[in-house]
Amino acid sequence: MISGILHVAVHVRDLDTVINFCRDAFSPQLVGELFAWKNHAFIDTILDEPNSAERASMLMAGTCYAEMLQNSAPAPESDRP
Repeated sequence: MISGILHVAVHVRDLDTVINFCRDAFSPQLVGELFAWKNHAFIDTILDEPNSAERASMLMAGTCYAEMLQNSAPAPESDRP
């Protein structure tokens, strides 16, 4: 039986816009600083994606954490939101 959700990860096109929207709509707490990487060998290996680049943020509302991720490399395959 599922009694709750601890952590979800969501890929977004514009991290700053999503953070602002979530703050206005849900008043979550920003957990720590925004974090980012680019061409990090260890992470590229884990993701199986050479030359990856990403910015991310963790938001907390109640007991749920929402990790928002914005990839900048490789480029998205679609320009749709």
